[in-house]
Amino acid sequence: MSLPKKKTAREEGLEAAWHLFLEQGEKPSTAKVRQIVQRGSDSHLNEGVNAFWDELKAKAQQWHAFPKDADFLMPLVSKLLDDVLHKAQSAYEDQLRDTKQLEVDAKRWIETVDKEKAALEEQLAAAQHQLQTLRQQNESLQESCDARLHSTQQLQHELAIVSSENSQLKARVSDLKDEREKVDVKFAALEQVHADVRDRFAVQQQETATTLALLQEAKLQIDTLGKQRQQAEQERQQTLAVANQKQKEAEQLREKLVRLDTEKNMLEQQNERLIKEFSNIENSKVSKTNP
Repeated sequence: MSLPKKKTAREEGLEAAWHLFLEQGEKPSTAKVRQIVQRGSDSHLNEGVNAFWDELKAKAQQWHAFPKDADFLMPLVSKLLDDVLHKAQSAYEDQLRDTKQLEVDAKRWIETVDKEKAALEEQLAAAQHQLQTLRQQNESLQESCDARLHSTQQLQHELAIVSSENSQLKARVSDLKDEREKVDVKFAALEQVHADVRDRFAVQQQETATTLALLQEAKLQIDTLGKQRQQAEQERQQTLAVANQKQKEAEQLREKLVRLDTEKNMLEQQNERLIKEFSNIENSKVSKTNP
């Protein structure tokens, strides 16, 4: 048994339009039809309303073909049909105007969206151009700093030493998870000190003495970090020793547990033998009492 076919939004809109016209005596519109149907798009419901007016016109044309022997009713029917057709035509024109207004509003909305989209695209293009300009400026500044940095061999040598020490420090800090964040903060501060040194040297060469003092301070910080690393390594070794001791104790406990299991098995076997011997003794007693 097949299920009944579900009505489309257009068909429900057509039925709702006839209901408004015949039962409630109102002129059908998309808004009124939606209040009854409560589903479907405006375009589908509007198709249902237009279909209503087409059917009403067709029925009116059929009514005009009334039999000739009913001439006494023709004036009344004609007047009623003219009124209905007039109302239907007026309602259809109103509906058509509403539809055209919806189309105009939709076109205006689309034009507004297109304008906003074009404006956003222009803003995006401007932002991308600005980003590219900033990148080029950043590259130019980096090249300028590198050129000024290479102009002095002594500072280049000192910075190479510091960079090597920083690389070694980073490799060591990677093994200390608990101290990683603190070391990273200090290393970032050290990098900032190096950046300040490069900027000051690029602006004025007479501040070389101050720059060397800052480098010396950075070396002291590196030494301090090295001591902290050694202290952390000692703590890690101590923790490892304690862990090894705990592991040995666990192994001793496991061995003791194995021995206890062995003794338990032996006791169980001995208990079974005693039970068997006791059972044999009881059986022998019974056999003696019952020759």
